[in-house]
Amino acid sequence: MIVHEGTTHGTQGYLIEDGAWKPVGPPHTIKMNHSHLELKVDVSVPEVSVEADFDDVRLYPSAARHPVTIVVDSPLNQKRTRPAYPIDGLKVRLIETGSKRVLGEGVTDEGGQAQVTLRSEVIYPVSAEIEVGRDAQLLATSAIPQEGAQGLYPGDVWVIPLSPRR
Repeated sequence: MIVHEGTTHGTQGYLIEDGAWKPVGPPHTIKMNHSHLELKVDVSVPEVSVEADFDDVRLYPSAARHPVTIVVDSPLNQKRTRPAYPIDGLKVRLIETGSKRVLGEGVTDEGGQAQVTLRSEVIYPVSAEIEVGRDAQLLATSAIPQEGAQGLYPGDVWVIPLSPRR
């Protein structure tokens, strides 16, 4: 992973070691006005060959600065003038499938949108569950599957419908 902080221009490389991101080398200052990625392997040992193979490489925005947008959709009332159910003030949670750790939480605005900032130490994409509730009542759930490079990423937009009340 390469993290570039746009305001300070600080750039740091990381590799996964024992399931966690570990910094590689010193941080650098790189002023960029575009996306640029360059990977180098520098080995100063004579007669040592190094091979690198990359598969399914994805670039995604920083989780800290690019929240996921969850849109709660409600059918319209019979006059088709407003949502049939209130969609503001709903609590939205994203929970990682398997570990059940909370990836982030948010509250919907008057348009039914919640901005959910994800945990930055998680390796994306992930499989996650979306939970929408009011007070202690769970109103809707949905799954975001993860397969290969598909799954939940920072900056994503997901829509979850509220079903008619029974």
